[in-house]
Amino acid sequence: MRCNKAETWLLWSSDGRLDAKRRRELDEHLRTCPRCALMEKEYGALRSLLANEGPAEPLPHFLERLKSRFTAEKKSFVLLLWERWCLRAVPVFLGAVLAFGLAVFFLVPPAQDQMAQSGLLFLNGQNPLSETQSILEEGMGEARQMRLIFAAADEADYRGREMP
Repeated sequence: MRCNKAETWLLWSSDGRLDAKRRRELDEHLRTCPRCALMEKEYGALRSLLANEGPAEPLPHFLERLKSRFTAEKKSFVLLLWERWCLRAVPVFLGAVLAFGLAVFFLVPPAQDQMAQSGLLFLNGQNPLSETQSILEEGMGEARQMRLIFAAADEADYRGREMP
């Protein structure tokens, strides 16, 4: 048995709440543990001192001081009530503000971005590459130069492309 458990059982034993089985275990521990045996003697001495004393009398003017404190607390009861209300209202208010902000964020549709010119042409059923295609078809010399420009802009590997 550990000493902290024995101390708890010593207190229960002084109140008469310890059953016989636990009392036997406690007695066995007290025989082997000098620290707990000393604690039992101290508890016994303390109980005997308290038993010899009669009920304690309150200090003079105790009741008057106690009553004055109760009346002082009644005056501040409204303040206490207000503080408690504020402590509960502030988190509710912050939660409502947060919920409103999230609702605005998720429920308001985003502003529409303007489409590029090629997107507008595509939606109107027109070919967005028509101007580029006409430029490339104008002359074969220019088309060849364009292919060379695009080849230079790509990777350094020119396999399968015309070389100048």
